[in-house]
Amino acid sequence: MDRIKKTVLTLAAVCALLVTGCAKKGSSSSVSDSSSASEQSSAADSQSDSSQEQGDSSEPVKNELSDNIKKAAAFFDGENYEYVCKVTGDPHDAQITLIRDGNVCFQSTAYKGGEAFVYCDGKDTYRFDTFTMTYQKEKGKVTLSPSGNLITEAVKKELPATKTRISSFDTEKYKVEEYTYTAPAYITVLDFCFDKTTGELKNYTATYSVEGRDNEVQYREVLKMVSGGAKVKDISAETITRDYTELASLSEEKREELCRKLFIEYNIKNEDLYENGVTLYDLKTIKYTDLAGAVIANAADAQPLKKDKKDDSSEKDSSSDKDSSSVKDSSSDKDENSSKDESSKKD
Repeated sequence: MDRIKKTVLTLAAVCALLVTGCAKKGSSSSVSDSSSASEQSSAADSQSDSSQEQGDSSEPVKNELSDNIKKAAAFFDGENYEYVCKVTGDPHDAQITLIRDGNVCFQSTAYKGGEAFVYCDGKDTYRFDTFTMTYQKEKGKVTLSPSGNLITEAVKKELPATKTRISSFDTEKYKVEEYTYTAPAYITVLDFCFDKTTGELKNYTATYSVEGRDNEVQYREVLKMVSGGAKVKDISAETITRDYTELASLSEEKREELCRKLFIEYNIKNEDLYENGVTLYDLKTIKYTDLAGAVIANAADAQPLKKDKKDDSSEKDSSSDKDSSSVKDSSSDKDENSSKDESSKKD
């Protein structure tokens, strides 16, 4: 469970888009979580397909989803939009930006010490980050359900409406709706706050209870949720392959050498790797998502022990530098939002 807790937002950012960015036009978006959302981060990441527990009542429980939550989820079905969410809470603060322009989709998850990205140009999907300075290319459209979007997860899974954690403080200012997901090993309570007049989503809170750890809270503030006019700038397959190293292209010896260098640079111990499902025996054949997940989970909130100026200047990804500088505190996430993700315990 420590591993789930520590890598929720990380895996949402490294492994999946908040919505299916490379799906053909007209196809609906889906969510896997984090993320993330995600958005990463959320109970959605570790969610199984098991049905929701409906209690001991013999009568079926009718799940009623409001127009507000349906409208918020439908936003991600659009062909052009920008969504920015600031995430605070365990395990890492972050800021998540998701931009979709037709078949081109770009997700950035900015942490205090760097950023993780997912880019789809309509043909191929690239996952890369400024911590390891490596990337993974996946041919074709995204085939895995994106992770972490708690907003779309609530609607997709038709979660039952509850009132276990709604506070009078929130209801004074917002129209608050709560939905709860129950699984064998954890419970996720989602509280969405909408503007009372416009119905716009302003913020939402995910409260996790995982095998004895109760009330681990992640708060997500919606900074931007705009349809139309979105453009993916300063990033392309060419810039990624130029500025980052394809991990799969390295020999076993070079791959192990890179891993050990990163572990020293970020002061990552064997026990840290173990918590993320990685051992020293895996280094020669380690996959990108495993390496990036382990490094980011342990380095997201801390600067590396050594940082050569030459290394800084070599990080030419302008979108990464720009987004990182805009995060003034450890709040990098931002959202979905995955931000912890939109779960795994998952916008």
